[in-house]
Amino acid sequence: MRWDHIPIISFLENDIPVEVAEEGQLIYEEDGFVSVRINENKNKITMKAEFDEGEIASLVFQPEKHQLSVECTCDYYYENATPCGHIVASIYKYNELASEHVEEVVKPAEDPYVAAQYMMNYMADFLDADTGFRGREKLKFEYHFAIQSLDDDEESSIRIKVGTGKLYQMKDIEQVAQNLLGELPQSFGKHFDYDPAEHYIDSREFRLF
Repeated sequence: MRWDHIPIISFLENDIPVEVAEEGQLIYEEDGFVSVRINENKNKITMKAEFDEGEIASLVFQPEKHQLSVECTCDYYYENATPCGHIVASIYKYNELASEHVEEVVKPAEDPYVAAQYMMNYMADFLDADTGFRGREKLKFEYHFAIQSLDDDEESSIRIKVGTGKLYQMKDIEQVAQNLLGELPQSFGKHFDYDPAEHYIDSREFRLF
């Protein structure tokens, strides 16, 4: 199912007090969530978000119909019967998850390891970071962009650093990227070597490369 974004600006303009909108944005920016659960069922997406003081906000969104229903267990919602800061924060969180969501379709193939390869490519961060199944350490990346104006003869450029603690610059970005995606060992100097048996790239970085 396609995860359309909830039009947050239109939602906030619907008679929601400014202080409630600001509170919701602050909760989202400070990551005040204890847990977020999403259930995708036919033509609707249900999300439940629990917050630091035990409040639970619920969203039910039907992308095809652009219909949204909300509720929260907090006092403000019950006393005013209008969206609270927890609901606003939940919409921001949903839109963040919708931006990351890619509907993946694994087509049947003769390769008997297609499912295993899919998991390696798109679930490495889940397997390693969340379950410790393989116990590898996630690589960290830092990107530096230098963008020249159209009137400038010089080209725009990008520098990428990688590592687990201290970061080291990629000298040949294209070659290093190929090695990382192919899970081939790569040296970054005397103090850091990428070893696919010890390190992994999370799914978002993988798609970026």
